[in-house]
Amino acid sequence: MSEAAPRGQAERAEETRDLLVRTAIRLFAEKGVNGVSLRAVGEAAGQKNTAAVHYHFGDRDRLLMAAVDRILAALAEPVDAGTASLVRVDRAFCDRSGIHAVLAALFLPMVTLPLRHPAWGSDAVKLLSRVVTGEAGQIAQEFSEKVNLHNDRIIDELSARSGLTGRDHLAARLDFAFVSILAVLASAEFLRPLVGETELRQRYLAEVPQLLDFVACGFGGQGYA
Repeated sequence: MSEAAPRGQAERAEETRDLLVRTAIRLFAEKGVNGVSLRAVGEAAGQKNTAAVHYHFGDRDRLLMAAVDRILAALAEPVDAGTASLVRVDRAFCDRSGIHAVLAALFLPMVTLPLRHPAWGSDAVKLLSRVVTGEAGQIAQEFSEKVNLHNDRIIDELSARSGLTGRDHLAARLDFAFVSILAVLASAEFLRPLVGETELRQRYLAEVPQLLDFVACGFGGQGYA
């Protein structure tokens, strides 16, 4: 009893945190980071205790960072072959030394997020877009550091596969590609739930490889000897 009770409490607390984070992702995506209060998140999540969000996260910045962490964790998940096959990334008409493959490996988790997590994936993409375009507030630096750690691995692969040099230049190009793809995915047209909307899903899947090809051309074009 003494061991089971704490374990049960811990599980319930984790479930509550998970619910609050998913609710926050939806509300932040819909209304903007600065347009959502902790109380609003708690009410939307059905919490009777109006201080529940403050208890679990402390303040809005910590709640936002928890939401971002959830999204980044989802982006780190492996994409199964079935989902990957939906988004064609093999039209590398301007590929050079695997650049397109590396970029596809970076962006495939992002572009399939609404497909892998239909309940909140589209909201997550829009929230991530809001954060990278200036709504991160006081956690902007912390967010940038986490994204940079992820991108550093991709830059190392780009350099190793293609012989491209100039790390700062590559980092700038990668940041541009990251924001550009987010901007397309986070557009109003693509934010609606994809499940059950065949035409929208097909247009979404058709748009992604074209965007990846465009980004690959940017890395593999003239001047990157």
